[in-house]
Amino acid sequence: MGSELSDWIGETVRVQFRRDALGAAATLPIGPNTSTINGAETTLVGKLLEVNSSSIVLEESNRQKRIPREVILYLQAPLQQ
Repeated sequence: MGSELSDWIGETVRVQFRRDALGAAATLPIGPNTSTINGAETTLVGKLLEVNSSSIVLEESNRQKRIPREVILYLQAPLQQ
């Protein structure tokens, strides 16, 4: 995740968490767009507010959430037209 993420500030993004960070890295097959595992969220969708070298900040459900970069599998944003 490079500095180009700063171009997404203000956009709605989907953050998909790494499976090992969720305790599900073993033999449990998990699709890349799965939103929950056993009731735990694997994905957050929110407005990207901040990007720095150690974390990102999302606004989701009227709350700011700081997410360490090392637990992120990928970020997805809408394609720009």
